[in-house]
Amino acid sequence: MKHLLLTNDDGITARGLKSLQRCFKNHDYKISIVAPLLEMSAVSHGITTNRPIRMQQMHTDNQNGVFVGIEGTPADCVKMALQYLLKKDLPDMVISGINQGANTGFNILYSGTVAAAYEGLFEGIPSLAVSCSSFYWKDYDPFYPVIRKVTEWWVKEKNVDYLLNLNFPPTDKIEGIKIVKQGLTRFKEKLKEQEDPRGRTFFWLDGELIVDNDENTEDVNLCRNYATLCPLTYDLTYHKAIDDLKRIWE
Repeated sequence: MKHLLLTNDDGITARGLKSLQRCFKNHDYKISIVAPLLEMSAVSHGITTNRPIRMQQMHTDNQNGVFVGIEGTPADCVKMALQYLLKKDLPDMVISGINQGANTGFNILYSGTVAAAYEGLFEGIPSLAVSCSSFYWKDYDPFYPVIRKVTEWWVKEKNVDYLLNLNFPPTDKIEGIKIVKQGLTRFKEKLKEQEDPRGRTFFWLDGELIVDNDENTEDVNLCRNYATLCPLTYDLTYHKAIDDLKRIWE
């Protein structure tokens, strides 16, 4: 029986995490869940270094694995799972999600969901991040066949050269899977300055979504009701610049 570690950044009570658990219920998997006690969206790969990390045991039917909430970030959760809670029974795969909101384009850099999957990759475990491109879509059941198919294949592949970033459109009729590259979709950000009743200034971060219309990227294909699968690695080097920089500085 393969062992899956499930986590997220929306918090341990989030609908997406519960749905991910149901996706594998009554299938041949042992399930452990280690996730933040509170919502930790957009914390990227932050880790806790200036205060203790506390745990809270949760109680539910969890297919023989652990079910623990962590007072920390998504990356903290995976670290705690692999280095302590599951040290003697390491998972065969880490799956982070199902996130509310797409993790595409520049959002990937801010994503706690993707960061949790990266943490599994860092430790040599095949990892998958799963997201839905809507904050309001509630029916994740149509995603289950694709999630299970990708999981079954990725567990067998045992590939730790990269993680998989899987995004779903908000629909009950998935057209199929498109293999894509990370796009350049981003928010053109704007700070909204306001004043509270006591005359103190505060700000809301707002912005306009600028979508990358490249046919080979995520958002275009999500709009066409395809699930998108993108391989991600942790090498941020811009390799094309290496030779130019060497000519100048070496």
